Amino acid sequence: MTKKQKENIIPFLQLFAYSDLIDKILLIIGMVMAICSGILFPIMYYMYGQIVGIVISLQTNKTQPNICVNFSTNDIETDYENQTYKFILFYVYFGLGSIVSNFMLFVFFEKTAERQIKTIRNKLFKSLLKQDLAFYDANSPVELNSRLVNNLNTLKKGFGYKIGDFISILTRALSCFIYAMISAWKFGLVMLSILPFMIISTVLMVMFIKKYSIEEYVGYGSAGQIAQEALSSIRTVLSFGTMKNVIRNYKNNLNISEKISLKKGFFTGFFFGFSLFFYNLVFAIGIFYGPYLAREECEQFSSQNILRSLFLMITATFSFGQVLPFLKEITEAKTAANDIFNIIRRKSAIDVFDHENKKKLDKIEKEIRFNNVHFAYSQRPDLKILSGFDFSMPIGSTVAFCGPSGCGKTTILHLLLRFYDPNSGSIEIDNVDIKDLNLQWLREQISLVSQEPILFSTSIKDNIRIGRLDATDLEVEQAAKNANAHDFIMKFNNKYDTQVGERGTQLSGGQKQRIALARAILKNSKILLLDEATSALDYHNEKLVQDALEKIKIGRTTIIVAHRLKTIQNADLIVYLDNGKVIEMGTHEDLMNIKGCYYNFSMAKIKSFEENEKKINVSSSSSFGEISMLNIKTVYDNEKNDTNEIKSANLSSVIFQLWNNHLPEKIYILVGIVSQLLAGLVVPIASILFTEIYTIFSLAKKQQENMSIKYLIIILGIGLGNIIFYTLSNFLFSLIGSRLTIRLRVKTFEAYLRQEIAFHDRDENKSNILASHLAANIPFCRGLTSDLLSLMCQALSSVGFCIIFGLVIEWKLCLLIISLVPINFLSGFINFQPSWDKSRGKSYEEKISSHISETLENLKTIISFTRENYFYDLFTEIKNGKNKFLYLIVKGFFYALSNSVLFFMQAIAFGYAYKHLLGGTLLLATFFKVYATITFSSIALGQLFSQIPDLKKAKSAATSTIQILNRKSNIDSMSENGIKPVDLFGNIDFVNVKFRYSNRSEQIVLNSLCLKIKANNKIALVGHSGCGKSTCIALLMRFYDVDEGEILLDNLDIRKLNIIWLRSKIGLVLQEPVLFNMSIKENICYGLTDSSNISIGELENVAKMSNIYDLILSLPEKFETKVGLKGNQLSGGEKQRIAIARMLMMQPKILLFDEVTSALDNHSMIIVQAALKKVQDGRTCLIISHQLDTIKEADKIYVLDEGNTIEEGTHDQLMRNKGLYFDIFSLS
Repeated sequence: MTKKQKENIIPFLQLFAYSDLIDKILLIIGMVMAICSGILFPIMYYMYGQIVGIVISLQTNKTQPNICVNFSTNDIETDYENQTYKFILFYVYFGLGSIVSNFMLFVFFEKTAERQIKTIRNKLFKSLLKQDLAFYDANSPVELNSRLVNNLNTLKKGFGYKIGDFISILTRALSCFIYAMISAWKFGLVMLSILPFMIISTVLMVMFIKKYSIEEYVGYGSAGQIAQEALSSIRTVLSFGTMKNVIRNYKNNLNISEKISLKKGFFTGFFFGFSLFFYNLVFAIGIFYGPYLAREECEQFSSQNILRSLFLMITATFSFGQVLPFLKEITEAKTAANDIFNIIRRKSAIDVFDHENKKKLDKIEKEIRFNNVHFAYSQRPDLKILSGFDFSMPIGSTVAFCGPSGCGKTTILHLLLRFYDPNSGSIEIDNVDIKDLNLQWLREQISLVSQEPILFSTSIKDNIRIGRLDATDLEVEQAAKNANAHDFIMKFNNKYDTQVGERGTQLSGGQKQRIALARAILKNSKILLLDEATSALDYHNEKLVQDALEKIKIGRTTIIVAHRLKTIQNADLIVYLDNGKVIEMGTHEDLMNIKGCYYNFSMAKIKSFEENEKKINVSSSSSFGEISMLNIKTVYDNEKNDTNEIKSANLSSVIFQLWNNHLPEKIYILVGIVSQLLAGLVVPIASILFTEIYTIFSLAKKQQENMSIKYLIIILGIGLGNIIFYTLSNFLFSLIGSRLTIRLRVKTFEAYLRQEIAFHDRDENKSNILASHLAANIPFCRGLTSDLLSLMCQALSSVGFCIIFGLVIEWKLCLLIISLVPINFLSGFINFQPSWDKSRGKSYEEKISSHISETLENLKTIISFTRENYFYDLFTEIKNGKNKFLYLIVKGFFYALSNSVLFFMQAIAFGYAYKHLLGGTLLLATFFKVYATITFSSIALGQLFSQIPDLKKAKSAATSTIQILNRKSNIDSMSENGIKPVDLFGNIDFVNVKFRYSNRSEQIVLNSLCLKIKANNKIALVGHSGCGKSTCIALLMRFYDVDEGEILLDNLDIRKLNIIWLRSKIGLVLQEPVLFNMSIKENICYGLTDSSNISIGELENVAKMSNIYDLILSLPEKFETKVGLKGNQLSGGEKQRIAIARMLMMQPKILLFDEVTSALDNHSMIIVQAALKKVQDGRTCLIISHQLDTIKEADKIYVLDEGNTIEEGTHDQLMRNKGLYFDIFSLS
């Protein structure tokens, strides 16, 4: 733990920093009730001391009349019955008072905890929304979400009635100690000498728990990030076959957390055992010094006062021991709260909620100006993105930025939106620095359509409506029509209510882009920013969208970032950038006349087009008909008749399978059980030995001394056994529980990676929900096994021994006393209820985690549309799905009964005993042995039940975990079965392939599709968005399997091939490249089983071939540069080129390119295409592209429409046919 962390650990009262007036009232009343509950114990022992003193005095006068006593025996005998009944009634009255105070304690603390946790959670989420993007550059959203969810769960455990218990027990300890001093001050002073050692041990325990808790949170945060990244990029992980590597990395990070957890378990057990040693030490000193004091100073210290003081000191010491588990949880809560509160209180440099002294312009009418702007990202301060950038544009004009990837084009847009602030210089709108403008107002004036469109896991309608929340359905539809999205939306069964899936994965790239455009159109802002806005569209849809944008741009200021010439050539002003500076600026005609950088940038496109015009006489009068898109991939939902659907498992089966996962630790379990059984015997055995003090008081002096020393030594020996047994059992059960948690996390993570893509397409299986289950729910599983076993062993040994012992020596009295013990059992088991939404099968915590995760991952889109408040409102509206007030009352009642049962137990015991003691049918020593063992074990049992895990939540977590472990994947991505051919030539045949997505069985995506791809040929698929091109690649990768027909690879059905072998022979580069939060080198080598043997020469070679080498060399850390979450530290083009380098490193036999060059500028595209042309030699290539320059040299081009081939041939042949291909190409 760093010095800074130590300094920032919050004090106890700061846990309530976010309580309001109602919470404070509830807290004050709860604290008062907790104090009242604690004070009642000394009163109980006052009554206990009075009765015990009377009985001992009677016994003493009969056996040792020369011992000094303070009672008249005759008076006591005549008034004994009245005295006894009076104290029994007092026991009942104070017992009822204890029930009331404990009930109010429980209900008030639980209610205020629920309110405060909700407030803290909401404030945390709001603070996350207002943080600047630089914060997320330094803090991975995935790791942040995982860590904060764990911290919130830990904080929740430390709140509630446990704080009330803590106060009550602490009050009980202090009040008992004070009353002990009043009863017999000299005896109390001797006992007081133990207190400093208890305090020191407690402080040390808190220090160790705090230290290891912080390390544990950080450790799992790293593991959680690995899981979230892999699950959110599942197609990339499966295509590269890196499942085992990812699982190994995940497990290694979990193992780090396990070592920390074991240290925490060891020290917790040691200090808890040490606290019980002090408890036994009080017994030992009491049994020696108590009789001595009564014998030598009987006039000042009567036997009943000494016994009362002794019991009070025992209770005080025992209470200090009971405080330790609560102190552990409160310490962990304080540690978790520190992390959470630091984020809540963090002042963002760019805060959308800060409206103080911020301006709103009446209208924007002059210009946007960049004044000598310098900028570098905080994670790479040595790499300048913009260097003295000076530029101004008049309002109402259209400006286009072009230049090589990484030159700063997108950064300019981000600075204008104030995603970041310049390091120096300023950005002004109408001569007002944008830092002085109201940030929400500023972003409302700007609409951004990014290169990689982000959609949210909701309906199409709701995604578009994010542009303007008060838009009507008709306005939403009109925006979709303007973006050319309406037609394909209407093809869906649910039309605008169709769910798009996580990050829009159920739509094609072009469809997502058009919905994002519709969203921006609906926003209707004064300034329009288009960052490669049409890069994912085919030429037909691009033309329609461009026409729509031309209309929308009228009267608006538009800034375009693009590498397509025709997208920018009509701009009022074109700015060519390189290395963060303006190189050239002017109209298209001006810059072409200069024949500089822009001229070179443009000529490749122009020459390419002219060459094709010469070859083919392109008719300018050709028309383009409407293209039907019947076959659209949509969200996978629960309507699917999946023969492999997850089946519910009964509890016994779940527990059995959980214990099977414990088997590797069977020796540890056995030793742990034995040590826990022995630990459970400590209290009753010590109690039995201690009851000899009643006999010792009535012995002669010499006998007293001998017996006192004897029992002192025995009890001290038992105290040392306490330390050994509790340390050993706590360490072993921590080890057993930690390993179960790790094993289940790893197996569940592996099970997720084994599932077919259709499983991950489901809304309930979004990556953040699955990752949340790994992080937040699986740890509860141990509550059904090791945690429960530990408590059961201790409870059974303690209670079982006491009951057997009591039944043997006095069965009637034993049965009478233990009749109230079941209340402790019932109160323990009634105190379990998870926050579980059974209608959706997701816990409240999972829904919270899912919302946080989706928000943080898509924060750039949220803040660009100023929808922070909208997502905050959605977050605050997440309901627990359960009215828990009545259940809270029931739990509170049984909690109160459990903590008050000792009053009634003593009333019953003394009511029974007084007749039988005086009648001679019950021996005094027998009574105290039975009574002491049962009552002390009952107290211990209550303490154990306070630590029982949430069994219902454990059951829910375990059931869902076992279900996924038992689910057999339809396409097991880690299966070792299947053929692994020795030779691969690369012939691919689609034979009458039919395919439809499971929940849209009436919509055929591929309809008897036949493709023949010869080995080493370059084949291209062309067609409009949604025609089934990408589905062909998904089927070839076996992300899905065909419904009918077959796909053959070298005349073998790919379903018969080993799936890992198959994917290892295919290199896939997707339209939206996915990079991982690691270095450039690690990303390039991602698909390799062992990258340690890769030479720098090999790295440099693939980097040069993908045109990324020069950029890498310009970075301070070169190949070791971290790319950030999803590669957010790089531009789109840079990410794409690293993805190509990653593919090249695999040296596959078959290459699949899905819009691989769509994000590249012309210069880079030409170089990358040349590189790709080289690597295509000797390989089979399947290319999907709407940039026809990329595919015109293909050996064969297939044109798809409505899931089938309508044209095929070479580029020249298809152009001469003047069919659909001709129509598409004529628009380019």
